[in-house]
Amino acid sequence: MDKTLNEVETDFVEFMAAKRNRPLHEIEDIFRRTKDRFRFTGLEYAKLTGDIPCLYRIMYDTKTEADLIECYRVHQLLHLFKYISYTYPKPKSSLFRELRRDLGKGEWRNITNFVRRKLAGKTKKEGLHLGPQGIAGFLVDAAGKTPVAVDYGSGAAYVSYEIAKAYPDARIFLVDIDCLVMEFARFRLSKLGADVHTIPVTGDNPYPPLPQHNICIASEVMEHLAHPLTAYENIHNALQPGGILYGDFSNHEPNMFHVSPDLAMLRERIAADFTQIDNRCYRKHR
Repeated sequence: MDKTLNEVETDFVEFMAAKRNRPLHEIEDIFRRTKDRFRFTGLEYAKLTGDIPCLYRIMYDTKTEADLIECYRVHQLLHLFKYISYTYPKPKSSLFRELRRDLGKGEWRNITNFVRRKLAGKTKKEGLHLGPQGIAGFLVDAAGKTPVAVDYGSGAAYVSYEIAKAYPDARIFLVDIDCLVMEFARFRLSKLGADVHTIPVTGDNPYPPLPQHNICIASEVMEHLAHPLTAYENIHNALQPGGILYGDFSNHEPNMFHVSPDLAMLRERIAADFTQIDNRCYRKHR
């Protein structure tokens, strides 16, 4: 396979070739033409992935959890392509737009990490500011034991992948809607030989019980849930004392998929039950 594809793209081509029982070169050719046509590496694609669901809103809405889950299934390939696009270097304009947003919100920890990223350059350093690999290392070090990670709203599970890659004895539980995105995440983790399990979210069971764990990744998910406090209770009950919770729990702009944009009550619960130890990172009280 052409080496110009990055690791995630290569895995995606292999995943789709196996799923469709088609030759690798054929799937790769389709993917390349799709990537070029829709400009996955540019800002236009990010805008497109926000606009397309609006076209479908006349047919699919998100007023009930069953409808919300069905809507995600309708857009599953679109969302998977969007996750793949996250692996491309961000244009400088996008980075500085995020910085302006954080300045407006007073998100000083995010601003500090932005500066750290710029100063880190190509040197090898540890920390949350260095993306999925840095986050994975920080979370495992903070947990202080063999990682048992619940990736709640796992998406493509990039952080869980890095945990499994660095710690072969880790156990990973992916919690998400049972569709193409979680299937791809499991494919990648299984390819590593990881001990990976899936916990599907369904219309009949939108908030499934969770196994005991010492790391919970719940990044950019709570605003997508109709009842974020219900999800939080499941996480809190299953997370071991001293366990680590990682995620962004700030308010979000309301849109079709942000059905709970105001997370003030969730932040109150987290403040009562956890101690913040770093940017978006919290330790459960013992």
